[in-house]
Amino acid sequence: MSFVLIPIVALCIPIVAIICTFAYRIAKLYRTTPSPGDDQAASEMIAALERMEARIATLESILDAETPKWRTRSGL
Repeated sequence: MSFVLIPIVALCIPIVAIICTFAYRIAKLYRTTPSPGDDQAASEMIAALERMEARIATLESILDAETPKWRTRSGL
């Protein structure tokens, strides 16, 4: 009877390995697929970055007017 179980177990191991490989690939694909809210979040971040760039430009122009040599002192 044990001679019959050896081929069955020998066939089950590769089948389980193949199933686990496909399950891993599907899980990896699911993790890397962007969700529908990602586009909206990205556009909100871009808008925030553009506002920040405008603020930085304004602050730099104020500093240039008040203290013309501030860039050389700060090492920039």
